[in-house]
Amino acid sequence: MSEMVFNDTSLTVFSNADAARGAYDQLIQTVAGLIDDGLSNPVVHTEYSLMFLELALSAGGVWQSYDWLEGGGVDREVLSLIRALDTKIPLGSSVVFGPGAEDELIAFTYCAGSASGPSSLALGLAYQTDNVLISLDTASLWSAPSVDVVILDDAGAQIRNASVEHASRVGHIPAIREARDELLLRSLNDLRLFAANRGAAFIALRFSPDVDDQVKAIPGPQFENAIKKLARINATGLRWQKSGSPAPDYQFSWRPESESTMNNEAFVRARTFRMPAGGTAVFSKHLNVSERHRIYFLEDPADRAFVIGYIGDHLPTTKYQ
Repeated sequence: MSEMVFNDTSLTVFSNADAARGAYDQLIQTVAGLIDDGLSNPVVHTEYSLMFLELALSAGGVWQSYDWLEGGGVDREVLSLIRALDTKIPLGSSVVFGPGAEDELIAFTYCAGSASGPSSLALGLAYQTDNVLISLDTASLWSAPSVDVVILDDAGAQIRNASVEHASRVGHIPAIREARDELLLRSLNDLRLFAANRGAAFIALRFSPDVDDQVKAIPGPQFENAIKKLARINATGLRWQKSGSPAPDYQFSWRPESESTMNNEAFVRARTFRMPAGGTAVFSKHLNVSERHRIYFLEDPADRAFVIGYIGDHLPTTKYQ
């Protein structure tokens, strides 16, 4: 899962303490939202601790985040999250780079928006590690859910254009989620890719061996919708794992089968699927993919994960044959 990189280029001089407090509050609510939505681990790479951030004021002096946080500026849940952040200082420490990425980070210059835009090591780190850039919302460059990156070589020649995920407002979070869903669809857009990539894409899901044959019968548009539904189930599983609670806090709508359906032996057999570790289980909880297609799942409390038993046509019930 992604981690966060704090964009120190977004630091600026604030007109007054209220403006500084408002920008900081927006930032930490965004951090909390990224973690809560399963878009980032609680890890931030930064030159400055977000707990002890000092924001310069135009009249002189600084506004200190620690005093505000400890003085009751935010609710306990957000305060606990900020206290518990795994902060990696200085920027670039404790980073796992892909082949050649660290050399490129050092050798190249990373500019925001255009070749003449502000350069930022944080921007380069987010790009090279596929992490989320987080900023104070202090300029138009830092007010969108992605930032264009222009990469220059050591002679100042433009060698590459790219973009990174970016958040400075809670409102950016749905756009990041939607963009990731689109990438996910592309990584799973045929049955061969689904079988190969589903484990990495849905780390909070376990799949019945029956699923591979089931999905072969699902038409393309419904298959894409099924992938999006699996992403919602996976997000709930990730939240469950982070919370450590005995039961999940569902982030999607589902329902169990009716009593009359589950009292019918033939219908129960139709809902009995193989489990990933062997044996079988009866699946009752399900959600709609389309009017004619369903996903059936079970909770796995031991791993705080979900077992997907069935993806396919609407199964028979007392009302649907």
